[in-house]
Amino acid sequence: MYDPRLVRVIEDSYGFPVNNLTPIPWGYTNQNYHVVTEGKRYIARVSPQVKVCHLPYESHVLSQLLQSGLSFRVPQKVKARYGDFVIIDEDGRAVTLFDFIPGNLMLSSWRYPFDRDGFSRDSGAKVGELHSALAQVNTPTSEFTHEQLVQRYLSLFESYRGLKPRERWEYLLLDKIEMAIEETLKYLAYFRSPGTQKRIVHTDLRLENFIGEGERLAGILDFDDILLGDQVYDPSKVLKETYCDRDRIPEDTRDTFDVSGFRVFTKGYLAQRGLEHEQFIDGVIELLSLPALHVLFGINRDPDFDNNTRAGLVDWNLHFIELLRRRKNIEWLHSQLYG
Repeated sequence: MYDPRLVRVIEDSYGFPVNNLTPIPWGYTNQNYHVVTEGKRYIARVSPQVKVCHLPYESHVLSQLLQSGLSFRVPQKVKARYGDFVIIDEDGRAVTLFDFIPGNLMLSSWRYPFDRDGFSRDSGAKVGELHSALAQVNTPTSEFTHEQLVQRYLSLFESYRGLKPRERWEYLLLDKIEMAIEETLKYLAYFRSPGTQKRIVHTDLRLENFIGEGERLAGILDFDDILLGDQVYDPSKVLKETYCDRDRIPEDTRDTFDVSGFRVFTKGYLAQRGLEHEQFIDGVIELLSLPALHVLFGINRDPDFDNNTRAGLVDWNLHFIELLRRRKNIEWLHSQLYG
């Protein structure tokens, strides 16, 4: 049994005994747990206080997605005994219970045995299907937007200018902070331009949030960071998080990007969305540095990261941004992804 306080919150709020509670690895801001009760399994998510105000927005979007007839599963929240979907524990953390989605949790190292191209094609189609469904969701508020998030990046990066570094990750980030600010200003202008679409974006599409079943994508998880922005951001993050070599510092585009795998993903996606291919690729490349800025923005917020992990993530993502600031690398990506 793990975390007796969480067991008590679940038992008191949902009214059933917890037989087993096991932490799930690969969580970042949130901590997730497998929950086993009498004859049923759930997933419990524990979110920090900073997430609490966003959770009703997540609940609204998920409730509409569950009625949209998707060919894969998305999380379904379980109501507590008094009708609430979110329970606030004594430490101010938000506890949410979800029905368990069967399948295999994917890992960024692709260790799960399956047809990689088949999964890339199917996951591209399912992400396209998700975006089509999200485009039909009635959004109750525009409070959560990518523009506002990028403005927060800028405020934080500018505050780092006066930081006296102590850890290696701080030295690395401060050495390139003006580059990070310049890139952030570029994206702030992008999201403020009149032509930028304003649709719901998942923002955290990567293998760790996919449930696999053979070569099929059976479920998509982790909707607590959804916001209004440009949906092309999601495929950009898929390219950066799933079709890049994360085990070596990105210094050459040919060694960094798995362009053939992403081309398969793109075919599946575009078959669902009916978008113009070259315009889509242009958008993916345009937004490709933004997920790296997001990592730099959140690097000091996750208590599970030790300083060596933080330094490694800062180093990789700074090199990734630098790689994409070179014209020849962008031209190479264009030529490869257009193929």
